[in-house]
Amino acid sequence: MLERSTGSATNVGVRPRAVTISTWLMAILNILGYSLLWEPHKTRNIVVFLFVIFTFSISMGYVVLWFFWKGKNWARLLVLLNCFVCFYNVRDVHIFLRVNPVEKAMLLGEASLAVFLLWYLNTREARGFFQARQVSHQSISPG
Repeated sequence: MLERSTGSATNVGVRPRAVTISTWLMAILNILGYSLLWEPHKTRNIVVFLFVIFTFSISMGYVVLWFFWKGKNWARLLVLLNCFVCFYNVRDVHIFLRVNPVEKAMLLGEASLAVFLLWYLNTREARGFFQARQVSHQSISPG
């Protein structure tokens, strides 16, 4: 069930809409990672090996996205770190001459979303959501 936020400070425990939308966008961009396999010069064995590696990496990304959506602060920090990886991936302008169209869309989409996430995940609303989830779980733990 999706939770909505009206943007007010009184709804600290409610999932902000931007978290839901960015989670969905990251999930879509994550699956586009398979576009890296779409290169004619790769042999079958390399494609199979890379497919296994990508499947593992993409699966781990979905685990992080699940906990990000659930409001775990450690997942927020991993998403913030991944923003810098997205910038690193588009550092070379010449890469756009070599890659396929789907990969270009993925790289530009990730970099664009990373710009937004670097700003948004440091706003009061986002930090409040992730910290409220952390505090609420700590308050019910025995000890």
